[in-house]
Formats: sequence, C-alpha cells, structure tokens
Amino acid sequence: MTLPHDIKERLRQPDIPPFAPRETDLMHEDRRVVLIILDGISKFVFDQANIPTIRTLEKKGFSYDHCVTTTPTITYSAHTSIHTGTYPKVHGIGLPWTYSREKGIHRSGDSSFRSYLSDSLKMLGMSSAAVSDGAAKNSFVSVYGEGFFGHSIADVAAELRHVFFRYRPKLTAVTFYATDTLSHFFGVGHDLVHEALEDIDEEIARFAEELADQGELDNITWIFTADHGMASTKNSIDAWVDDAHSRGLWVAPNGRCLLVEDSVVPELLKEDWIDKVLQHDVCMSLGLNVDEGRSLVTVKPGFGYLGAHAEVANHGGLTEAERRVPLVFSGSGVTAGQSDTPVETVDIAPTIAEALGGAWLETFAGRVLMEAFGHQPSQEGQALSHKRQKQYDYLHGPDVVLEIKHLS
Repeated sequence: MTLPHDIKERLRQPDIPPFAPRETDLMHEDRRVVLIILDGISKFVFDQANIPTIRTLEKKGFSYDHCVTTTPTITYSAHTSIHTGTYPKVHGIGLPWTYSREKGIHRSGDSSFRSYLSDSLKMLGMSSAAVSDGAAKNSFVSVYGEGFFGHSIADVAAELRHVFFRYRPKLTAVTFYATDTLSHFFGVGHDLVHEALEDIDEEIARFAEELADQGELDNITWIFTADHGMASTKNSIDAWVDDAHSRGLWVAPNGRCLLVEDSVVPELLKEDWIDKVLQHDVCMSLGLNVDEGRSLVTVKPGFGYLGAHAEVANHGGLTEAERRVPLVFSGSGVTAGQSDTPVETVDIAPTIAEALGGAWLETFAGRVLMEAFGHQPSQEGQALSHKRQKQYDYLHGPDVVLEIKHLS
C-alpha cells in the first residue's frame, strides 16, 4: 500500500509546535543537559565516595550542601518531583501503599498529571530522552526495562551513550538504580554501594571521552543528584503493624513511614521508634496530599517495616540521611562555587527549562537556581530560601508532633 502524499508529508514533521526556544538569561542555544540520578544516595554517602571524574566536575562546577528531596522520600514520588518541578500533592504520586478494612493494604492508583519537564521542552521544539527512569514521562525517547532496574550499570551507561549520540536530545536523563538496590540489601554506605558508585564514575568518564571525541563536551551541562537517601531498618516494626491490623486499625506501612488514622497517634507516641508525626495540614504544607483525619508517622533510624523483604536499609522517613541529597551542576554555563542555602529537588526542572529555553510550566513550584550560572537569585527566590531554612530547622529539631504554625 502506498500512503497518500499529504500523509507522507505530515509524517515527516515532528509532533511539536514550530516555535523557537524561549530567550532567557541562562539559555544557550548549543547547550545540552545530562541529568544523572544516583538512586538512593544521600549527600553523606556521595561526599565519601571515590568518584574522581564526578569529583572533578564538582570542583569545576557549582554544588549545594543542603538540597533536600520531597516528602515522602520514596522512589517513584521523588523521581516524579524531579521531572515535574512540583510536589506530590500536585503531580499525584505520593505514598505507594494505602490501607482499607475491606481491601487491606493495596497500591495507590496512577496519576493523570501530564505536565513534565519533557513537555516544557517539547512545546518549544526540543526533544528529551529518559534512560532507565519510568518516572520521566512524555520523553521523546524512553528506554526502560526490568534489566535496568537495580542491576546493570554497564547496560544503563551503554544505553545512555546510544540514545545521546543517536538522537542528540536537548535533555538526557538517566537513573542508576544499582546504588539503591545494594543499599537496601547490604546497608547504607556499604562497600558494594561505594564500588557501584566507582563503576558509575568510570562510565561517566567513558561518556565524557566520547563527548570530547565528537566535539560535544563543551556544550554539556551536567547535573548530578539523587531521589532520596537511606536509613537502617535492622529493627523491625512489623509486629506492631501486624497487631494493629489484627485489631482493625487503619495502618498503611511505607518502608520507614506509616499512614494512620489520627486516632492511632496517641498509641504510637508511646513507642520508642517514633520520629515525627505529621497531621493532614502539616503534610499539605510539605507538598503531600493526605486525607483529613489521617497522619503520616515517620520512624527513627534503625527501624522500619520489612514486610516480605529482608532489607537492612530503607527510606520514606524525614531524617537528614533520607532527605539530603547531592546536587551538583557543572559544564556549559556553570560558575564554580558552592552554596549552603537550602534548595530542593523541585528546583531542578525549572532550572533546566530556563537553561534550555523551554516553556515555563504553571505547575513549576521550584525556583530557578540562578546562582549556579553566575546570576543573583531573584527576590522571590531569596524569600523562598528563607522559608525553606525555617522549615528545615524545624523538621530536624526536637519536636515529634509537628505543628503547621512553624512551617508556614
């Protein structure tokens, strides 16, 4: 069968509006961004790692000492926040498990949210690619499979190189899950985790060499970050959860946090493993949508719900080991420097959109990290940083039952 001429012509055209990139203070026409997510790696583990290639990029670039991920510190939710630049209460990917007396524990449904960083670029004629990251929706090229999830660093890196040099996307996002998987089963900062980071570093070096060989290296803006960190779960809280279910209490365990009815909180406060209690209004202020009458309860390091998994580390809580993640910019347009101003992973997407001249999405909740590119933050950005510092200090303070008045 021969296709009509007009159909052939339409198929030759990209499925994007024919607009030029938006001019911004940060935009550089030849720039391409490579976003590398080191799954499950806290700022503390990152700083201890033997990663000479990444360390060189860090020294030449701009790094943040106090970057925190979104609440809850759970993979799919945190990844989605990175790729949307907004919080779970907006993008709809929050706690993975809920509980009802009729159904027991069950997985939460998918979200219908469709405003991703890839859409920001596509709206202005730019392509994006996602390698080994199922949360990076709507990318022009997306390569994701079970073979990548948690295991082969070499396969993920090979696919990264193939996708970049085959399609030359303006944004390439890649996730290395091996560090997360190894941390779960061997512990936070285990030797195998550090060996995995060293392997990733070698793959980054190889990729950089190929970029240099093809004359692309000077146009690359590198971003290194993580979705969350980890904390020990050697002491199980399963017995308490199982007993609560047997008594008909509404409890949904999510690694190192529990979603419970408010009526359960007084009983939980008697347990020595409770870290923080966040009622509905506090959760909403931190960007997590929790039904009224329910609270998020996080647990101290060393404790967690294991279920059927023999894990020695997990995440989902509010400790610094779980919330603080690395954030490093390097390469094209980036100014050498360092900042201890609190920033969040929701800042990554709007910063990339600004650096590439993408469309500004109304759902962006983060700020553009202007200082990484040698510009002063806006007054709004400075005010947001002040608010975040106040929140950070309170969340990691002594109070167990958090109050909304200290977070607004």
